[in-house]
Order: sequence, then structure tokens, then C-alpha cells
Amino acid sequence: VFTANTHIDITFSAGVFGNASASAPIEAGDLEISFSQNAGTATAVSIASVVNPAGNIPLVGDESVIRVLLNVTGIPNGLETIEITPVSSTSIFSRSTTPIPVTETTGAKFLRDLTPPIVTIITDISGNEVGGMKHVNDNTPTLSIKAVDAKSTDADDLTLICEVNGVTVN
Repeated sequence: VFTANTHIDITFSAGVFGNASASAPIEAGDLEISFSQNAGTATAVSIASVVNPAGNIPLVGDESVIRVLLNVTGIPNGLETIEITPVSSTSIFSRSTTPIPVTETTGAKFLRDLTPPIVTIITDISGNEVGGMKHVNDNTPTLSIKAVDAKSTDADDLTLICEVNGVTVN
């Protein structure tokens, strides 16, 4: 799935067609998309159209790579998956007019995470507040900051870089 979840390219081992006589291209209706939210924030994905990956050029038939343009509802956090299959065993055919079985699949593919991590200040530095500004008598206060992301859950997946008095500190 490409950046911004706009499309996915599907590669076949040979050119494919949308009919048994190998005279028509694949159309969006020849494909089926399965969407699993998996605690993600996007709520749906559908196929908008199929085009040539060299650009938004309509298919002519016998393409071994097709681009499936996607409609995504909501902003994905990267936990959602899609899987594309032929809609039936008579919707996509190879050059030799052999039907592509519905068991052929892209496999489950994660949508790209478009949701930024959430950064939270955990420790409040005690001090006097005057006019909305906190004044602290400690020259070396300790501040705890936590960053969480739905997709980045392993140790060291996220790096928090801070700047203190113009100096970058990890």
C-alpha cells in the first residue's frame, strides 16, 4: 500500500484479462477488497478504480501489473488491513484464458499509519504560577514525557527528540 493509502499495485505472473476470450481488461468490479479494522481508526476501504501503474491510464488487457486506486474512510493508524482477491472464479483470466481462482490473493496488507504519535507530559514540575507562566526554583528539573503510537509498539520504535536551551537532547 503506497504512501497516503491512495493505491496498491498488484503484480501477476503474466498478463491478465477481464474475460475468458482474453479481449477485455480487468475492471474494478472484477476485484473484491476485504477490510479489517483491527482496532484501527479508519472505518472502511473500497476500490475506486483500476488503472495502469504508469499513470492514471485505463487498462487495455494483458497487464501483468495493475494499480488499484483506493477510497479510505477515516485516518488510518496502521493497524487496519486490506486484502484483494478476484470477485469470482470467472472474473480474471490469464493470457491462456485460464481463470484465476478466488483463492489467489494479495495477502493481508497493512494500511499506512497516517496518525501521529501522542506525546504526553507525565510529570508536572512544581513551582509558582504567575500569569500562566510557571516559575521553578530548581535549576535542574526532571520532566517525564511519554510518546505512544498505535502501530509502533516495540521498544525503540519511537524516538523523542527534545531541545533544551538550543541543544538537541534524546
